[in-house]
Amino acid sequence: MDIQDYHAYFLSQNPDFDSLSDEEKNDCYFWAAILEESKKSGHKAKPLSKKRQEQMGYVGQLLTLIIKGKNLKFTAERRRPISGFIEINGDTISITKPAMFAQAMQVVTNLDVYPKTDGTVEFDLAFYNDEE
Repeated sequence: MDIQDYHAYFLSQNPDFDSLSDEEKNDCYFWAAILEESKKSGHKAKPLSKKRQEQMGYVGQLLTLIIKGKNLKFTAERRRPISGFIEINGDTISITKPAMFAQAMQVVTNLDVYPKTDGTVEFDLAFYNDEE
């Protein structure tokens, strides 16, 4: 499939697709290409398992209790069929209970924390299915 095919497919699945930013569209195209290649290789991409969704929910709830900061915004979603994400943005982010945080991070696949050019901090947690 080329990019026009992906665009037509996403537009058919989501009438608001054209309202996404170019970066969001490219992200969709990228993951669609990965899934397409995965299908060709015989690898079956499975949706995020119920267990992983529950773990993501637990971690998200816990983080709202143990993370404090200024102008915090929590976002949790399944942006891609095979993964889930929790994103925290704020002017400042601090962890009030490090031991609980460390325990919760044991079920997170990937963690990124970085400063943004607007002076805020972004904290991203990714959840992928465990390898079977």
